[in-house]
Amino acid sequence: MALPAKAQAQEVVCEGDLIPDNRLAPGAQDLLEHDAIARGVAEIAWTAETPVNIALFGAWGSGKSSVYSMIKQHLDRIAPKQVRVARYDAWKYGGRELKRNFIDSLAHELKLGDKPEFQG
Repeated sequence: MALPAKAQAQEVVCEGDLIPDNRLAPGAQDLLEHDAIARGVAEIAWTAETPVNIALFGAWGSGKSSVYSMIKQHLDRIAPKQVRVARYDAWKYGGRELKRNFIDSLAHELKLGDKPEFQG
């Protein structure tokens, strides 16, 4: 007698075997242990001689969004209102003029359009 499909799947995949591919929410369990990397990057960003740019590169699903969120949380903790963080999603602007969209996106993220010295 064959088991129902759901029962068969339970034998192969157990609870806790799969890790969701979502950005970690603050306080969520860091199953891939990216927090140590994020803390180190935040400390480098805080102590490096300016100007400094830090970019995260990695394959889809490798944890870039989660690491970004963790870095931002650490910087907000160690240097509140002293460090500005901007996120640029290259996938969002694929096939367009990358340089123009990059600059426009950063200006928006950093709210530079509100400053008179940056208005045309």
